Amino acid sequence: MIAVEPVPHDAERVRENLRLNGYAGEVVQKAVADRPGCVRITADEDSYNHLVAEGGIEVAATTLDELLRNRCAGAKIDVEGAEELVLAGAGRRSASRPFTSVNVFAMPTAS
Repeated sequence: MIAVEPVPHDAERVRENLRLNGYAGEVVQKAVADRPGCVRITADEDSYNHLVAEGGIEVAATTLDELLRNRCAGAKIDVEGAEELVLAGAGRRSASRPFTSVNVFAMPTAS
């Protein structure tokens, strides 16, 4: 199991919950995007943190292609409105080794 959590204190909470519950897993402290680099994200909105153009904190970003490489995977994606950005970073993977399942939890957009 790989958990991706870009906000430092939230990543530590995931690590602690894994330890407390006796689960093995890798916690990657990065954002997932369409290309590697850096993005800005809020850090004070608990489970509602999201990408921002200004403010927030700068965090490292990776792609699903880089993160998963050749691993067999199902994916649960809950990225507060950045779902298209995340899936755009899985182009090589979806072409060469498709996901076994993908569940996307998208936030409603304002009308």
